[in-house]
Amino acid sequence: MALRALLLGLAAALSVSGGVGGAPAPAAALARAEPATRAAAVPARYHLSLGDSLARGVQPAPDGRAVRTRQGYGPIVARSRGLALVELGCPGETAVTMSESGGPCRYRSGSQLRAAEAFLRRHRGRVALVTVSIGANDVLRCGSVSGVDAACAGGRATDAAARAGAIARRLRRVAGGARVVGITYSNPFLGLYLRGEEGRIRALASVPLAASFNGGLRRAYAGAGARTADVAGAFGSSELVQVESGPGGAPVPVAVARLCRLSWACAPPPRGPDIHPNAAGYRVIAREVLRAAQR
Repeated sequence: MALRALLLGLAAALSVSGGVGGAPAPAAALARAEPATRAAAVPARYHLSLGDSLARGVQPAPDGRAVRTRQGYGPIVARSRGLALVELGCPGETAVTMSESGGPCRYRSGSQLRAAEAFLRRHRGRVALVTVSIGANDVLRCGSVSGVDAACAGGRATDAAARAGAIARRLRRVAGGARVVGITYSNPFLGLYLRGEEGRIRALASVPLAASFNGGLRRAYAGAGARTADVAGAFGSSELVQVESGPGGAPVPVAVARLCRLSWACAPPPRGPDIHPNAAGYRVIAREVLRAAQR
């Protein structure tokens, strides 16, 4: 997946000065299985989970392969609300491919968004909640082993947020009263803070870019009449002044410590570094989704 490959690439670039790297999971492994629905035969109400790998609970396996799990936020939220879960998310999906086509997964309707709209129309009045995590893959394609191109990332972030808002508007038009909740992102590049002086510089440089991107998502979702789950805030992604104990007990900024506790971004090879949340991180995302849905 682009996100994992990018973080691994940046870490590998630092390996000359003491950092560690790893091999990205093959994209084909993520794209082999088409999205499937998981729901009871005659459910009363549904939770429709849409977007990228976060919508499918992806985590690294012990050998480093990115795999879908049942530890994602979707199953937690659905159980908490007494809903039947339907998962249409696709690892590697971008805001562009979600609304158009050409992503790693195949949908009979042509795109994930059209598949979601078709499901909502067929089950009008029976869908209680729609969650969307989309946009990160668009932005992180601006990265390379030499770092993130700020101009490229800024432009992609603006475009991805606008597309996320448009996706939310289309969903709300056919949602039949279902709550639509968009999700902001943690900043996986903060994991580079642990990889020497060069890593700290790159980690800190990523903070304003991530904050701007998440701010754009919040505004776009609000403009579409959707709620926003503040995952970036829950991960403390901008908290750089206060410190906590990080890996090995060394004091690091709160943003770094939380990222390391709630994701695989600080894990050693072969399982890391990986941008995906761990089980604890997905529980935090689920908590924020539930809070947003109840507001």
